[in-house]
Amino acid sequence: MIRDRSRSAAASVLPAPGRRLHLDVEAVLETYPGPAVLLDPLGRVVSANATGSALADSLHDGRGEELRAAVSAALADHAAAVREVTLAGGGKDSVALDVSLLPLTAADGAARVLLLGRETTVERGFIDALVESRRLFRDLVNASSDFAWETDPDGKFTFVSTRGAIGYTAQELNGRRAYDLLAEGRAEPEVFPFDSRIPLDDAEVWLAARDGAPACLLVTCVPVTNVSGGFRGARGVAKDVTEARARDAALKRAESRARLLGRILEAIRNEVAPVDMLAAAATASSDALGAAHCWILRGDAGGLAVAWRCGDPVRAAVESGVRRIADRARPGAVQQANADGLPVLAAAAAYRGRVNGAIAVARLAGAAAYTDDDRSLLAEVADRLAIALEQVANTELLERLSRTDELTGLLNRRAFFDEVSRRLAHQDRTGRPGALMYVDIDNFKPVNDLLGHGVGDEVLRAVAAILGAGSRVGDITARLGGDEFALWIEESDAGAAAAKASLILDEARVLARWSPQDSPPLGLSIGVAVSKPGESLDALLPRADDAMYQAKRGGKGRVAVSGIDREQ
Repeated sequence: MIRDRSRSAAASVLPAPGRRLHLDVEAVLETYPGPAVLLDPLGRVVSANATGSALADSLHDGRGEELRAAVSAALADHAAAVREVTLAGGGKDSVALDVSLLPLTAADGAARVLLLGRETTVERGFIDALVESRRLFRDLVNASSDFAWETDPDGKFTFVSTRGAIGYTAQELNGRRAYDLLAEGRAEPEVFPFDSRIPLDDAEVWLAARDGAPACLLVTCVPVTNVSGGFRGARGVAKDVTEARARDAALKRAESRARLLGRILEAIRNEVAPVDMLAAAATASSDALGAAHCWILRGDAGGLAVAWRCGDPVRAAVESGVRRIADRARPGAVQQANADGLPVLAAAAAYRGRVNGAIAVARLAGAAAYTDDDRSLLAEVADRLAIALEQVANTELLERLSRTDELTGLLNRRAFFDEVSRRLAHQDRTGRPGALMYVDIDNFKPVNDLLGHGVGDEVLRAVAAILGAGSRVGDITARLGGDEFALWIEESDAGAAAAKASLILDEARVLARWSPQDSPPLGLSIGVAVSKPGESLDALLPRADDAMYQAKRGGKGRVAVSGIDREQ
């Protein structure tokens, strides 16, 4: 089964019509936590992740026509879409998915469609459970009466059917004044049915049961008169609907929780940026629970840190207390305690059995006490938050993978050039130059040829460590590819940059330990270029590269500064 979904719900996360999305598809397939399938224009599977096989199979069964049509439409319109898909399994084994269709362009220019699925089976099951609960409530309301009764003119029971009522036997009720059984703290009915002088149908009255608990009765009664019309009492039937009323109240609370939870989930879904997603979750949860403050924490069972907060600023002692309370929270159990005088509720968020965060709320001192409904709602929010936190982590991972070199952990070429371009634009405003250092490993090829690429990788990681060890805040280090590295030194002139390069050469002497026998020693050649006002990266980079080759020609293991003939 496939149902069309509003495109506006996905508009903030999908490319604008007429534009294809460009991304690292293989990285998405490898890291996406749900089903992911890449299709060609004919709807054939190009590749899929481990959990995408069922989604791929659904394209070829008898109910896959609508999804195939959606793929064709996405390619034709160059516009993304969202569909609801039910994977066949039968009964409880069926799996519901929200499937996003993303048109994109492969590196070779070919059109593709990426399908990303998110399971919604639990959410749909929750709605079905609410419907079933309401049906049960109707059955209880329509149950037969529990007992018949009669009272005298003073409202005392003169007859109660044999099974008694509200925990009392018939003998215990006979001779007892019905009015004396009214439950404390409950509203008194406008007309008390057990001594009513007018007929009543299903009048509600709360009495105290034998154990002291309040009992709700629906009473139908008629007055009894003598031959002269004088009032002799009343008679009727009563039905104990205490359990039904409790179920009704629970159902209303569940419906209220469902509405509140729906608003929270919608707030999360409508955001794309990780920070905005957490902000939406915190704000919506705070409003739903009537809290003055809300904290979203990230981390694991070993410790949590505040990732987002909403509400007025609080004392440091409050926030420290919130972290301690959240650290004690475990999946499925809501933790309640005071943090520097503020009542706090906290619930752990767990994804696939692993704690990945928590949510905590606080009300002002003297505010209404937390109820069981509040605790249940916070626990449900924590369950959904766990998925959102995992999505945030995956988004950050994808961004990190797209910007870093896998072997060394340094920025990759594209990310480095983007960062340096921003620094150069900032330099145009401040007038303070920076230095670009181009670094190449001397005599690296024999290492790979004679000792193997495993040793070569050790050398590359060692160079990355040397370059990163002396970096200041604001400096940027990258591996440009192969055995070439780069370092941007913020607010530096030629002298300071050359001095730093010389220190790097001193540290690089440790590379000699990886040099193959009878081969020239490993080392570094460094070219330095100091940025000029208005200079672009396209102009600065060749100057640093030329300086590096000047150091190579001078005998390697040296520093050369662009614009200075003498090698350092």
